[in-house]
Amino acid sequence: MSDRHLLAMAVIRRYWFLIIFALPFFVALEDSSIWDSNEAFYAQTPREMLSRGDWVTPYFNDQPRLDKPPLTYWIVASFYRIFSPAILWERVPMALIAYGAVLAVFSLGKMLFNMEVALLAAGIFATSFRILILSRRLIIDVVLLFCILWAIVCVVSWVRSNKNSYLHLCGFLFGLGFLTKGPVVFLVAPCLIFYIFAVGGFQRLARAPWLTAGMICLLTSSSWFILLAMGSGWQPVLDFFFKENLARFWTASFGPTRGLFYYVGVFLGDFFPWSIFFPAAAVWACLRLRKQGIGVDAGALILLGVWITSFFLIFSLSSNKQEYYILPVYPAAALCIAAYAQKTRISR
Repeated sequence: MSDRHLLAMAVIRRYWFLIIFALPFFVALEDSSIWDSNEAFYAQTPREMLSRGDWVTPYFNDQPRLDKPPLTYWIVASFYRIFSPAILWERVPMALIAYGAVLAVFSLGKMLFNMEVALLAAGIFATSFRILILSRRLIIDVVLLFCILWAIVCVVSWVRSNKNSYLHLCGFLFGLGFLTKGPVVFLVAPCLIFYIFAVGGFQRLARAPWLTAGMICLLTSSSWFILLAMGSGWQPVLDFFFKENLARFWTASFGPTRGLFYYVGVFLGDFFPWSIFFPAAAVWACLRLRKQGIGVDAGALILLGVWITSFFLIFSLSSNKQEYYILPVYPAAALCIAAYAQKTRISR
């Protein structure tokens, strides 16, 4: 057997694992009913959007529902229109988007580390408890996570290739993330800035096409809000920013009161079984950053460290806490654990 044939077989085996990772996302999606209130909102609102023929003002039970932007409604309504308004067709797009997030983790692992880390990180993320649950329900945080992960992929691709089109696409993905859940998408921005500075310094940071990427983001993110204001006035737009975002952060009136360390327990349970490996991986990453010129590129570890810390810290300080708010932490934790496992050669 030739070397080329052996290489081709190795590639097939690697990507076969990615196909296997997809199975839990798509099997028996109709077996359970809609029992979660959040899923009910995002399943019914697109139905009313189609029946009314109004894709600008979302309604739920004939009442305007303007607490979230409509990108998820638009996605599900499109599937309803092409196929039928059934449970299957409101869950299939979420499963596709969740699997797209797994592929983003794989892409990041390849670019930041190597193929072995990429496959392991994708497997860790795809088999963690919380992503398996949310990928089979219609929850907008999965759409937000997809936008965040591929925006990070674009930034890392720009660093590697210096093609400005990657940052332009990043701006578009930030805009889509804003149309999914609002300004929370920008929580990932600090880790991207730290990463660019770590690998290229201030000059690389200054040369980035921020103006063009920012304009693309602004045009994308503001599109629905402008249309809403034209039809319903500016009050719903102001309510979204001040009541649905600032008020949720500063007051606990939107949910039960939870302590400062609430997300420690959430992380341990929702990222199980992989959360038991994370403390060792975090210590290993910190020790690697103290040493110069050996092993993993410091920029990759800085990216993961700021990524995990920013989401975990900000939502821990929030008065309103929901368990799925720290979903963006899990891909970064998966990459950190995979790099630790590969570099230290712990038992498979």
